[in-house]
Amino acid sequence: MTQTCLLEHIEYAYKVKKALQDTLFREYILAYRIDEEPVKPWRKYLSQEFSWLKGKKNSPKELNK
Repeated sequence: MTQTCLLEHIEYAYKVKKALQDTLFREYILAYRIDEEPVKPWRKYLSQEFSWLKGKKNSPKELNK
């Protein structure tokens, strides 16, 4: 993993931290990959692709409603 990739994962993980409980954040957001999954910088891409949802919902939990 490159330094740039790691920093991007950390930056974008912490952008959603305030909307979640610590246990949910640590288990599902902070952990960036499964052991056999290739390491790629995907968080920024997903954040940009789904940015239109930010104004419609107040938290990640509300996206399922």
